Amino acid sequence: MARMLIDKRSPVMTSDNLTLQAILAPTGAKPQDVELVYTFMTSQNYVAFSTATPDDTVRLWQNALDQMKRDGSFARIYKKWLPGETPPGIKPSPAWTEDQ
Repeated sequence: MARMLIDKRSPVMTSDNLTLQAILAPTGAKPQDVELVYTFMTSQNYVAFSTATPDDTVRLWQNALDQMKRDGSFARIYKKWLPGETPPGIKPSPAWTEDQ
Protein backbone atom coordinates (compact mmCIF):
# COMPACT_ATOMS: atom_id res chain seq x y z
CA MET A 1 0.00 0.00 0.00
CA ALA A 2 2.88 2.37 0.68
CA ARG A 3 4.39 1.74 -2.76
CA MET A 4 1.01 2.41 -4.36
CA LEU A 5 0.71 5.69 -2.44
CA ILE A 6 4.23 6.83 -3.29
CA ASP A 7 3.76 5.86 -6.96
CA LYS A 8 0.44 7.79 -6.97
CA ARG A 9 -1.55 4.67 -7.84
CA SER A 10 -3.62 5.18 -4.69
CA PRO A 11 -4.70 8.51 -3.23
CA VAL A 12 -4.67 7.35 0.42
CA MET A 13 -3.51 4.61 2.75
CA THR A 14 -4.09 3.85 6.40
CA SER A 15 -1.50 3.37 9.09
CA ASP A 16 -1.17 3.94 12.78
CA ASN A 17 1.27 6.41 14.27
CA LEU A 18 3.68 3.73 15.49
CA THR A 19 4.16 1.80 12.25
CA LEU A 20 4.00 4.50 9.57
CA GLN A 21 7.77 4.95 9.38
CA ALA A 22 8.37 1.20 9.06
CA ILE A 23 5.69 0.86 6.39
CA LEU A 24 7.16 3.71 4.34
CA ALA A 25 10.81 2.66 4.78
CA PRO A 26 10.94 0.10 1.92
CA THR A 27 9.77 2.82 -0.48
CA GLY A 28 12.48 5.25 0.66
CA ALA A 29 9.80 7.68 1.86
CA LYS A 30 9.60 9.20 5.32
CA PRO A 31 6.51 10.24 7.32
CA GLN A 32 7.14 13.89 6.44
CA ASP A 33 6.88 12.94 2.72
CA VAL A 34 3.19 12.11 3.09
CA GLU A 35 0.30 14.24 4.24
CA LEU A 36 -1.77 13.36 7.28
CA VAL A 37 -5.36 13.82 6.17
CA TYR A 38 -7.41 12.29 8.94
CA THR A 39 -6.53 10.70 12.28
CA PHE A 40 -8.82 7.87 13.21
CA MET A 41 -6.44 5.67 15.15
CA THR A 42 -3.40 6.03 17.37
CA SER A 43 -1.48 3.37 19.25
CA GLN A 44 -0.09 3.36 22.74
CA ASN A 45 1.83 0.69 24.57
CA TYR A 46 1.70 -0.33 28.18
CA VAL A 47 3.53 -2.53 30.65
CA ALA A 48 1.06 -4.81 32.38
CA PHE A 49 1.61 -6.74 35.57
CA SER A 50 -0.17 -9.77 36.92
CA THR A 51 -2.52 -9.08 39.82
CA ALA A 52 -0.19 -11.38 41.79
CA THR A 53 2.75 -8.99 41.30
CA PRO A 54 3.63 -7.34 44.60
CA ASP A 55 2.70 -3.65 44.83
CA ASP A 56 6.31 -2.83 45.70
CA THR A 57 7.48 -4.30 42.38
CA VAL A 58 4.97 -2.29 40.39
CA ARG A 59 5.87 0.84 42.39
CA LEU A 60 9.60 0.30 41.63
CA TRP A 61 8.88 0.02 37.88
CA GLN A 62 6.67 3.13 37.95
CA ASN A 63 9.22 5.13 39.92
CA ALA A 64 11.99 4.09 37.52
CA LEU A 65 9.86 5.14 34.53
CA ASP A 66 9.00 8.47 36.16
CA GLN A 67 12.70 9.08 36.87
CA MET A 68 13.58 8.34 33.23
CA LYS A 69 10.96 10.88 32.18
CA ARG A 70 12.40 13.46 34.60
CA ASP A 71 16.03 12.98 33.51
CA GLY A 72 15.22 12.96 29.78
CA SER A 73 16.40 9.42 29.03
CA PHE A 74 12.85 8.25 28.25
CA ALA A 75 12.40 11.09 25.74
CA ARG A 76 15.70 10.23 24.03
CA ILE A 77 14.71 6.57 23.66
CA TYR A 78 11.22 7.52 22.51
CA LYS A 79 12.60 9.94 19.92
CA LYS A 80 15.01 7.30 18.58
CA TRP A 81 12.31 4.70 18.01
CA LEU A 82 9.27 6.94 17.42
CA PRO A 83 10.55 10.08 15.70
CA GLY A 84 7.94 12.76 15.36
CA GLU A 85 5.82 11.37 18.19
CA THR A 86 5.44 13.26 21.46
CA PRO A 87 6.50 11.14 24.42
CA PRO A 88 3.96 10.87 27.22
CA GLY A 89 4.74 12.78 30.37
CA ILE A 90 4.49 11.78 33.97
CA LYS A 91 0.91 11.24 35.04
CA PRO A 92 0.53 11.88 38.75
CA SER A 93 -1.09 8.95 40.48
CA PRO A 94 -1.48 8.91 44.25
CA ALA A 95 -1.27 5.11 44.17
CA TRP A 96 2.32 5.18 42.91
CA THR A 97 4.01 8.11 44.64
CA GLU A 98 7.36 7.57 46.32
CA ASP A 99 5.87 8.73 49.63
CA GLN A 100 3.64 5.68 49.96
